Order: sequence, then C-alpha cells, then structure tokens
Amino acid sequence: MKKIKDFLSKKSTRVVLFMILDIFSIAMAIITTLIITYGIGKTPGDMVRNILGITPVILLLTLTVNELLGLHTSVWEYTSLPEFINIVIANVSVNLFVFSIQGIWGVKLPNKFLYLHCIFMILFTLAIRYSYRVYRRIMKGVNYMNKRKLKDEEYIKEYCDINGNITKRKFNKQIRVKLFAVIKYTCDRLFSIIGLIIASPIMIIIAIAIKLDDGGPVYFKQERTGKGGSTFTLRKFRSMSVNNDVHNFSKADQHTRVGKFLRKTSLDELPQLFAIASGKMSFIGPRPWIPDYYINMNKVQRQRYIVRPGLTGLAQAKGRNNISIFKKINYDLIYIQNYSLIQDILIIFWTIQSVLTGKGADAGKNTIKKEIDDLKHQEPLKKLAKEGAY
Repeated sequence: MKKIKDFLSKKSTRVVLFMILDIFSIAMAIITTLIITYGIGKTPGDMVRNILGITPVILLLTLTVNELLGLHTSVWEYTSLPEFINIVIANVSVNLFVFSIQGIWGVKLPNKFLYLHCIFMILFTLAIRYSYRVYRRIMKGVNYMNKRKLKDEEYIKEYCDINGNITKRKFNKQIRVKLFAVIKYTCDRLFSIIGLIIASPIMIIIAIAIKLDDGGPVYFKQERTGKGGSTFTLRKFRSMSVNNDVHNFSKADQHTRVGKFLRKTSLDELPQLFAIASGKMSFIGPRPWIPDYYINMNKVQRQRYIVRPGLTGLAQAKGRNNISIFKKINYDLIYIQNYSLIQDILIIFWTIQSVLTGKGADAGKNTIKKEIDDLKHQEPLKKLAKEGAY
C-alpha cells in the first residue's frame, strides 16, 4: 500500500520520468548492440524475432529491479556512487537472468550480444540520467559541476566578441546553446570512458616505452587554469627528460626519444581523457594554459574561460602554435560566440588535418615565455581587437 501511495504522491512524476529514461536506455542499448554485432541493416531475421521476443522480459525485469533498488526515486541533482553501483548491479542481474531463462523462453541470443548489451545498458543509463540532470541544472542557470549559481554559465545568454562587446543571444539561439551544452557534456563523459577503454592498450605501450627510455615517471603533472579561472591538475605522458625544468626559461626543453614522437603525434595528450571523464575538461574547447596566462590577461581575454577547456580547440585546429597568443585568444572567443555542434565537428576534422601535417605541434618554453611576456606588455584591450582571427 505504501508503494501505491508513494506513486500517487508527488514522487510519481519522478518515478514515471526515470521509468521513461530506463525504457529509452534499453532501446538505445539494443539498437547499438545490434549495429556493432551485425552492422546497419544486416541483422538476421531470426535474431530480430528473438530480440522482439525477449525485449518484453528485459523491459519488465529492468523496471522491476530498478524499482526495488530505489533507482526510480533517485535525487534529481546528481548521480551518486550508490546509484552508480545499483545501476551496475541491476543491469548485470537482468542480463544474467535473461541468459539463464532464454532457453525456457524459446529464444537464443549470442553470448557476445548479452555482454555488449549489458555494457551499453550501463553506459546509456548513466549517460541519459546525466544528460537530463545537466539539462535541469542548466535550465535553472546552475553550473552542472557545482550546486551554486555561477556567472560563467552566462555564455548561454550572451557572449563577448574579440572587441570586448557583449552581445545577447536571441531566445531561439539560447535554447539551441542550452541543448548543445547538455549533449556536449553527456558525450564528453560517455566517449571519454569509451576512449579510455579503446586506447588502454596504446596507453600501456606508451607507458612501458617511457619507462624503458629513461626510467623516469610516466606522467607529467602541471597546474592549469580551467573553467571560471579555477585550477586543476593536468596529466600528460611525459615527453621531457627527468631533469628538464619547465619553469627555467633560460634552457631549452630536453625531449626524450619517445617524447619527440609523442609530441609530434599528440599522443602525449591521451591521459587528458581522465580529465574529460571527470568533467574538468571537454574534447573541444579553449586549451587549458598555465595560470601565468590567466594572471596576465585582461577581462575580455578571460572570457575564454567561461566554458570548459578542451583537448583541442579552434585555435589548435587553425594554427596550433604557429599563431600569436592574441590570435589564439581571438579564436577561443569566436568559438564561444559560435558555440554549436557543427563547429565542434569541423574542429575535429581540422585538428586531424593539423596533427597529420605535424605543424606547430611543440610550443616549447621559448614560445610560452614569449606569449606570457606579450600578455604582460600588451596595450589594454587594444591588441586583442587589432589582430583579427580570420
């Protein structure tokens, strides 16, 4: 009786919503698994019949187990560790049960299908819940990385151009930017986890190569400025020698043999997938620089920090380190101005082209020192507008 009363109370909206999200997750997991297993439009007819026969069982079991584990009455704001554990338990349990009763039910599913379906069910359940929660927080004007309201979400409503002019976005544009922000955040978390799984063999090989090269640490760690001017620890594969001092600008960088290859191919950036998975970075966005840059920027230039920093950005796609610091900042402001999915897709293609040519891959200490000096001695709010990005 208590369950019925709860369902009929104010909790009913939350229960129904999470049930709908679960149904959508099941559908996406089945479709994705079929595409990966058989290809688009190539699923055998008997397999389709088996899937249609077992789907009601999967649906009923998933909704029942999720309800028993309290997943339909989870908090709105965030996905907690207990909820994550319950999601894993629920989906593993459902797939094990389906595996054990499929013969009784009169269907036969390949083991590969059940393994993949279980993995994708967990990923889609997490991703869809994340995306909805991020959407709720953004619609309320709340930063999805904190519980407090922040002005750095104002890029949705307005943007700052390279001349320092604040322009308010039209209402329909605001809606598109909000939706894109939700999609972008969800895809960042989902694809970074998938990327880490796929790239793990390469990352292990790189780690072994670095150790064999000079026996030093695998990772290079450095404080960088992230969204809103806050700092975080960025990790890369170490490409410099152990005794290389990144703060000593009087001596040139000393690359290891493995490091030269890693810098040229940008493979040293792979550990940043962890930062993307944790929500500190994005795949696409202004590059995170050391705090010295932020300290010496004017208020217009600091507008580049109102979005999460990225693994690559418009500046990297257009010129990497062959362009001036002011032009890089211009590109970052233009990126925020044209914040959209199409722009991100173009940046991916441009970045691949830039990496393949290998031009401007290594900034080096001399370049960093010059850029910081240029920022220190710039004429207030003039050089930024003087040098156009296009």
